[in-house]
Amino acid sequence: MRTKWIGLVAFLATTFVTSGPVLGQAIKIGYTDAQLIVAQMSEYRTILSQLQGMADSGQSEYQGLIKSYQEKLTDYQKKQALLSDQARTTREQELTTMQGEIQQFLANKERELAQREEELMNPLLERVQNAINSVAGERGLTLVLNAQASGSPVLLYADSSMDVTELVMDKLGIPKPAQSENQ
Repeated sequence: MRTKWIGLVAFLATTFVTSGPVLGQAIKIGYTDAQLIVAQMSEYRTILSQLQGMADSGQSEYQGLIKSYQEKLTDYQKKQALLSDQARTTREQELTTMQGEIQQFLANKERELAQREEELMNPLLERVQNAINSVAGERGLTLVLNAQASGSPVLLYADSSMDVTELVMDKLGIPKPAQSENQ
């Protein structure tokens, strides 16, 4: 609750500070649901498909590594009593090394997936931002807020006539969803 109040106070302070130079001029504020716009783009579905393919491929490789590790571990456990101290130590080190390699593999795949997502999403997000900028200029808006930042609305109240989501979607040539999620 305290975080919301701090955010509201910061927003109001920013509004008053930025309105100083434009005294006498009306500040026009619009809002949009950027998440909805991106989700409606066909390119986004293509990106999700590509990322899912990468994730599935990585998962298959990961499962193969886990299976190999499990087989070596089972083999070691069966033969442990028959092994010399030196051989037991060597096998345990091999298993520990395999665990580290598996963890490193997983970290690398997660990093690769995140990098690829960023590479694929940046041009899409740039197009959305350019469309937002264009709509804001056409409508003479001073500010455009994101109605769904971080999964929870930034706005406590807004006149629906200030929603520029559909205008941005029109600018990008995106068909409108059957029922808008932000109404």
